[in-house]
Amino acid sequence: MVIFVFLVSLVFLSCSGDFDYIAPADRGLGSSNSEASSSSNSEVSSSGEVSSSSSVASSSSSEEESSSSVALSSNSEVSSSSSVALSSSSGFVQQCTAEMNNNKNNEYYCSDGEIKEYGKVRINNKDYKTVIIGDLEWMAEDLLDTHNWRSAQTLCNGVGDSWGLPDDQDWQSLASYPAKSLIARDCSWNGDDTFGFSAEPVLIDYKVFPASWWSFSEYQNFNAYFYYIEDGFQEVIRSSVLDKDSFLLVRCVRNAR
Repeated sequence: MVIFVFLVSLVFLSCSGDFDYIAPADRGLGSSNSEASSSSNSEVSSSGEVSSSSSVASSSSSEEESSSSVALSSNSEVSSSSSVALSSSSGFVQQCTAEMNNNKNNEYYCSDGEIKEYGKVRINNKDYKTVIIGDLEWMAEDLLDTHNWRSAQTLCNGVGDSWGLPDDQDWQSLASYPAKSLIARDCSWNGDDTFGFSAEPVLIDYKVFPASWWSFSEYQNFNAYFYYIEDGFQEVIRSSVLDKDSFLLVRCVRNAR
């Protein structure tokens, strides 16, 4: 059985080829807190309300990654993504489709039928693309490696310029869009990637695991909420709770208005 917290020591495979889906009961995820487990059956609807859903389990890590051990770049840089007018005279001719968001080298992305220029945020000396979705600017790719909750906070908040780890309100604003519109077009889940968010499942040994990201919002003392996409048939992003010492993916966010 693959232990989810073990993701931190593995390299994610590219989103291509044939994969085996890991059902919730077989993912090796299980809450370490009985109280947290009772509230982990939650689903965020498109209206931002939380309703009952299937539980996404989790396991806690036996090791804690200290936030003080996370080195933050002193020259963090941030720029916003913006709309751009592209014509054949500019030398850039491409239709605004979800497929254009698959090219990691593109400077532009397609967002709800409009071509925009990727923004950029620099974390730990690495540049990450950003996109505007509603009133928020999101990282368009996952932070390198998985992180526990404290480390995720330190990294996102350390960028400055109003960047931080998204809380429940931020995630629920994203949940107003169908999950399929946030999934990368060329992944095994075959999403629409309507906004350039480009969510991808975690692939280990050709097995597919949910894409799960930390929320800033806490649940009691030792747990925090996280949001996840389990497969391409999921209607909206769902939420559950997890021990803060576990390791998940991270996307940072800031208010774009």
